[in-house]
Amino acid sequence: MAIPRALGTDPDGVLDIGESGDLYGRLYAFWGRAQGKAYSHSAAAEYESWELTRHWPLDRLHFDFFHVDDKKAAEQAELKMLDAYRARFYDRPPLNKSQGKRWKYGSG
Repeated sequence: MAIPRALGTDPDGVLDIGESGDLYGRLYAFWGRAQGKAYSHSAAAEYESWELTRHWPLDRLHFDFFHVDDKKAAEQAELKMLDAYRARFYDRPPLNKSQGKRWKYGSG
């Protein structure tokens, strides 16, 4: 579902960009927290508290991911994707509270 952003519309409906050393754990935590359970996942907490299931039902969400060699590469890939999203839409995806670990890599 397309999402209106500050500079246009995100046709892919990206809700969150993130990284994890444990993909299964991250997805499990998102799914559990989005259903109101006491799992720790900030994007899912936003999804649940703003009742976004009305607009983006859980059974219609999908997750894209790719593998990198280590944590540093994952964090840098996350920053690159967040920067590209912000450059295109002048905004963050709706469930992203942070802009990645910029303090670790001296950017922005």
